[in-house]
Amino acid sequence: MEAITLRRYWLNFIPLLLLLPSAWFIGVNMLNEAGIDGPYNLSYPFFERLGIQERLGWNINLLIVCGPFIALLLSASQVLHIEWHFSKEQFQFNIFVKRKWLPLFITFFSGLIIAILFFYLAGENM
Repeated sequence: MEAITLRRYWLNFIPLLLLLPSAWFIGVNMLNEAGIDGPYNLSYPFFERLGIQERLGWNINLLIVCGPFIALLLSASQVLHIEWHFSKEQFQFNIFVKRKWLPLFITFFSGLIIAILFFYLAGENM
């Protein structure tokens, strides 16, 4: 029987909190473009108070843009194990992925949000 401690799971809670504003912002805007404007109308005054109209600084914009990157680093550090060995004849570099499903899901989800933000940036500036 394995003892479950909270020490393992606090590192999953932080990336999820960092992903929440970005996922909410993207989801609400996608629903608004699809014609469902209820969530957008409810959350826009809240985002406006947090500084969504201002430039990128110490406001919600920084959390929406940088939160997924920090979440990716925190969750990937839980599942990736890197080893390297040097010798005269060879250089050996191994990457192992641990099978922890929640950090893997968080890593995938943060990568998905980063890709959506990248395509939004690329599509808007064309």
